[in-house]
Amino acid sequence: MILYFATGKYTNTLKTVLNQWAPELKKVIKPMTYEELWRSERLPKATYIFSDFERMSPEVQSMAAAFADQLRPHGRILNEPRKAKARYELLRDLYDAKINDFRIFRADQIPEDVRYPIFVRPENDHKGPRSELLNSPKEIAKACMDLVAQGFEYRRIVAVEFQAQKNKDGLYHRHGSHNLGGEIVSQVLTYTHDWCVKGLGVRTPEIAREEEQYNIENPHAEQIRRAFEIGGIDYGRMDYSVIDDRIQVYEINTNPVIIFRKNELNFFYRRRIGAPFIRKYSQIMQSLSSDATGEVEIDRDQIVASVLPAQESIAAAV
Repeated sequence: MILYFATGKYTNTLKTVLNQWAPELKKVIKPMTYEELWRSERLPKATYIFSDFERMSPEVQSMAAAFADQLRPHGRILNEPRKAKARYELLRDLYDAKINDFRIFRADQIPEDVRYPIFVRPENDHKGPRSELLNSPKEIAKACMDLVAQGFEYRRIVAVEFQAQKNKDGLYHRHGSHNLGGEIVSQVLTYTHDWCVKGLGVRTPEIAREEEQYNIENPHAEQIRRAFEIGGIDYGRMDYSVIDDRIQVYEINTNPVIIFRKNELNFFYRRRIGAPFIRKYSQIMQSLSSDATGEVEIDRDQIVASVLPAQESIAAAV
């Protein structure tokens, strides 16, 4: 069994793969919210995958770490909560490691030597850039205020130096590759006219052949593996581009949508590529599943003490 922990409604990222593509995994993977995890007094011995670090509050991450401490002796843990890095820390460390050639900053800590253009986004969502490309402090301030007006916290807005390259046809690209417990599996290659590459993108027979070859050759596996190791992430999907044969990592999503619904993959060749990936995904996830039996009794008082030490001290004194 694999227990897969995510925040709130975002346990549904696995829904399409379980319902449409690999129903055999319904007996293997059990998604749980962090709220359900907290309420659990016992959990089955299993492989445990922690996800959604961008969406976690500091308290939820402390709770996840405390659960991991109790579960570790009873099964394998993927994405150790004390080690896995969210977007800001990940991109900062990938630049320091000379994997990325672009930098990320807190919106209120942008240095004078920032390389324009840049874009801004909240650090804790997965909807991509939330601004156009910006070229001055004044434009940055207005873009940040747009986000503040939408309810985002200023302290959680980040600014990212733009790093991308068009191909001969004037298209931007994005690769998507997964780390599944240490095995690197390539999945998608997307081209669009828009610099923030999203969705299915431009589809041509030439692009389909290139994507198929990318999945067969998995050419960047070792660079990708090193980036995942720096991020402390064992399970997730990396979105990146390639410039001069070097990857440029945009993000690692620890709770990715695995594949689009079948009716959205309305190109025959996209389905032809999707099916082999899902077969690999299913095989690997089944191999990661634990066949241990029995349950783990959770010490919930210890969880409280780890997350709310002041409250625990009060309770002990009463």
